[in-house]
Amino acid sequence: MLLLSLKSRMQLQRGYADGFCWHRYSWDGVENWGPPIGDWDSADWQKLFQEHVPAGTCFFGVPEYLKNRWLQALGDDIQVEENRDSWEYLIKTDSLKNLTGGQFENFRWESNRFVKRYPYEIEEIKPRLFDELLAFHKTFTEELLSRVEDPVFAGNYEDMLSYVLNHWQEMDRLYGFVIRVDGRIAAYMLDEQVDETSCIGLLAAADYTYRGINQFAYRLNAMRLAERGIDMLNISDDQGEEGLRFFKQNLHPFAMLKKYTVTYMPSAAELCCCLVI
Repeated sequence: MLLLSLKSRMQLQRGYADGFCWHRYSWDGVENWGPPIGDWDSADWQKLFQEHVPAGTCFFGVPEYLKNRWLQALGDDIQVEENRDSWEYLIKTDSLKNLTGGQFENFRWESNRFVKRYPYEIEEIKPRLFDELLAFHKTFTEELLSRVEDPVFAGNYEDMLSYVLNHWQEMDRLYGFVIRVDGRIAAYMLDEQVDETSCIGLLAAADYTYRGINQFAYRLNAMRLAERGIDMLNISDDQGEEGLRFFKQNLHPFAMLKKYTVTYMPSAAELCCCLVI
């Protein structure tokens, strides 16, 4: 699966020890570690932390399950902070495809409004569209910069699309489309399939001057995913951006994948970092 934390502005390092892939990343001198990749259930976490994790290390984006495993094994040696901005939204494609019930009334109305008002065309994302898509995305990012508090978030968003398109030929599980209005790109969506029944919504952008285009794009995406047998869509986090959070909450996720920031603060001071990455 594509690791989107590999952004051009971010320095990422990996190391391997005791059956785990460890990674840390830095941005403007601030360093964090990501949750290690491996068999979480069979690990001797107390031993692993003592041998490989320096005191004061901060792990960002730790899933709730791993956080609980660490609490069982490490107890007071870790400090846990809930990180709501990184919680991921899990959506059932059927609910977004059908939009049944009063909870989707406004969403359904906006989607239908777009269909009735604007003549549109749907086109698959292919290499021939890359330059045009990047130009549209750059305009979207500039607009995003004007309304979010964290410019890094907007900058990351532009870097992510560039990374994906530059590695397009190496990936075989990416699916996406653009919506054209009056011949020009007005929205796009790009997903990555994870397994037979689930995928991650990697990137999406829309020109909001076309009322209802965002709602229509998400509904169309759900229809297309359902046709391929995908029943669960992870639309990622909201980065704490107020407008994005409001929109994703109104997609009525069936569950939230909670994430935490975990800091290793052991009582013993003799720990040293043995891991070279």
